[in-house]
Amino acid sequence: MRKMNFPIDIVWLKDGLVIGIEKDVVPDDSNPEKPYYSPGPVNAVLELPAGWSAKNNLKIGDVAFWKK
Repeated sequence: MRKMNFPIDIVWLKDGLVIGIEKDVVPDDSNPEKPYYSPGPVNAVLELPAGWSAKNNLKIGDVAFWKK
């Protein structure tokens, strides 16, 4: 990902459900070669430290919630 300094996991959410996960996305140069797209319409995206989703066994269909 452009201007990232460290690898991340990208988690796409739709109405509180995980609908997509891209694991261990590494930093790219100023002209990224690979775009990352959600697998469908989403209303939230989480960027987590690389490896977090695997370490915590995150999978498609899991429920995500957070306090406002």
